[in-house]
Amino acid sequence: MSERHRIGLGVLLATLVGVASGAGEPWRDTSLEPEMRVADLLGRMTTEEKVGLCFGSFVSGGIPRLGVEPLILADGPVGIRLLRDPKKLTSTHKKHQNAGDGEVVTIGADTAARTTALPGGLALAACWDRGLAEEYAAVMGREMRALGKHVLLAPGINMMRDPRGGRNYEYFGEDPYLTAEMAVAYVRGLQKYGVGANLKHFVANECETFRHYTSAKMDERVLREIYNYPFEQGIRRGGAWSLMTGNNLFAGTHVSENYDLLTTLLRDKIGFDGVILTDWRSAYRTEASAKAGLDMSTGFCRYVYGEGNLLRAVNDGVISEQDLDRMAGRVLLLYLRVGLLGDDLPAGGLDTEKNQAVARQVARDSIVLLKNKRALLPVPGLKTVLLCGPAADEVIMGTGSGLVNEGAGNISIKKALLSTLGATAVVHRESVAETTDADLDADLVVFCAHDGVGGEGADLERSTLPGTQAADIRALAARTDKLVVVLQCGTSVDTTDWDDGVDAFAVVWNGGQAFGAAVVDALTGKGDFTGRLPCVFGNPVSDWPVAGSGAEWPAKRVHQGDLPTNNYGKDRPQVHGFDAEYKEGLLCGHRWFIEKGIAQRYPFGFGLSRTTFELLEGTVEPVEEGWSVNVAVKNTGKVSGMCTVQLYVEDLVCSEERPSRELRGFTRVHVEPGQTTHAVMNLRRNNLCFYDVSRDAWKLEAGKFVLHVGTSSEHLPVGMEVDVEHDQWFVAP
Repeated sequence: MSERHRIGLGVLLATLVGVASGAGEPWRDTSLEPEMRVADLLGRMTTEEKVGLCFGSFVSGGIPRLGVEPLILADGPVGIRLLRDPKKLTSTHKKHQNAGDGEVVTIGADTAARTTALPGGLALAACWDRGLAEEYAAVMGREMRALGKHVLLAPGINMMRDPRGGRNYEYFGEDPYLTAEMAVAYVRGLQKYGVGANLKHFVANECETFRHYTSAKMDERVLREIYNYPFEQGIRRGGAWSLMTGNNLFAGTHVSENYDLLTTLLRDKIGFDGVILTDWRSAYRTEASAKAGLDMSTGFCRYVYGEGNLLRAVNDGVISEQDLDRMAGRVLLLYLRVGLLGDDLPAGGLDTEKNQAVARQVARDSIVLLKNKRALLPVPGLKTVLLCGPAADEVIMGTGSGLVNEGAGNISIKKALLSTLGATAVVHRESVAETTDADLDADLVVFCAHDGVGGEGADLERSTLPGTQAADIRALAARTDKLVVVLQCGTSVDTTDWDDGVDAFAVVWNGGQAFGAAVVDALTGKGDFTGRLPCVFGNPVSDWPVAGSGAEWPAKRVHQGDLPTNNYGKDRPQVHGFDAEYKEGLLCGHRWFIEKGIAQRYPFGFGLSRTTFELLEGTVEPVEEGWSVNVAVKNTGKVSGMCTVQLYVEDLVCSEERPSRELRGFTRVHVEPGQTTHAVMNLRRNNLCFYDVSRDAWKLEAGKFVLHVGTSSEHLPVGMEVDVEHDQWFVAP
């Protein structure tokens, strides 16, 4: 059975004729092709039933007359968000209950259900591990299956344009290639359990502040090469079954009403056959949304297709029956894929040891060691610790749809240290001023810092540490040479006013429920430091291209009237209030720093290990789809370690401007001390392309390309060249 099927009007009508004379109910026959089953079921439905598939909230649609249960959605990208108090549910079977905030929430059999709180998306990207990303998503696939839910509203694959982005912790960093690789793995890991992935927030929804009123402005090449690129890869290579429109506008039109994006780009050019649904308040008008290509209005904007609005538009001829069939047909295909039409799916598991182990592994593998004077870390024989800082007993998570219910399994650094070393070995001082000279005699002085709590609906006002943390770190650094700063954060943090004086510094991100145990593992040498930065880190916000100024960051105001005070009311008018001008073009993240000659304090891709590596000679050989790149990696230290090898491409002569270095490959290799192994990466021809606007195609231009290989965007000791003899064009990147 084919995984992806484009449902067009012609296919539907032709198939309907073919099955009309058949006996029984072909839509229940799992041996038939999906198109035939969907067409048969669609032909048995009334107009009202078709419309009923196209709106809802966390529980949507269903066809009660035919015994088809509703489609159940769930947040979020870093773990499944449940009802505020799951103990309220006492039934041993699936039950719907109003959560008190207008949202209907569904939960499975376990009356004390608790889902796995995974590390944030930025932490996952810091692992640089496609296989682990697939396992990460599989955790949620298993738990969604156990809870009887069908579509996870994830992954979030917007780009990190600025360290003040409120939802940076959910996303996969600043680079389109790394984001795309994580997205593809995430989709595959989730959907192998029959749970639909939902790529969000399409597209260029990088601003949280004023997100409902902000229009992204960029040229078509920037759209295709940077901001749409992860979505396209998630669809073409990942096979995503659904996609969510952002709350923003694009080129002056709200995305949910943007025909050029939803139909021309997604449907016609990329061939997306899945469901396009709204964010909880991203749609406004029935006719404009339906004609643009929107399939479902959900959440606070479910009224756009609900409350008789879509049905009235169809009955009045404003929306054709054929358009309704296309919308409902795509929703039914999603029903089929997630098992609502009788297909057998893999079993799930809730809060299992396997799921907990993945959470701990991701937390451990994501830790990025940025400083380590005198090889202070790790300390295998660690016996005593002085613990300071506001995050010592905190597990920092984001807010909004990315929040995972807090559970008893959350392990802070303090809790993990007490469990490992015992109560008498850990001294915790709430205030740095309270620390004594005797306290400072501990094996390690650990300051637990945080960057505040990011989340949905607002961007951060700063990129520095809040409160007195910087001053506290400086004060400790003046009194000890064993100071380790452990930073929980969901974005790049400006470290310029405190990191020079510290002895060791590790970024542990928003590490999920097991992050405390993972940190103690790293401090005591139970695992290597394998994390690498998915973003430029440590620079002041003024170094980024969209630094801006004032309260209207990151967009300029173009609407002089008052903005609506109710972001979620259905009578709220559409307003184009701000323009976010993507003037940096193709120079996102590290590309900007490299092109402008701005030193990266801690470069993209960087991270220290317990050991050291040397990249030796490399070779490049042609293969069927492109080239195979092989680089020798030697462990020059005394312990084994994991080296993350990165491949960047430079087009020496091009008819269009291109960044001087673009990430186009990576792999991880484990190397024993004194040994040499080989890192092999496959480079597809498509990876050398740029988007040719005039041809509406991806162009591989004749010429010479340099392949730079190293361990960060600024440390690339190995170089090779490939020659392309003639121009080539591709449909997909």
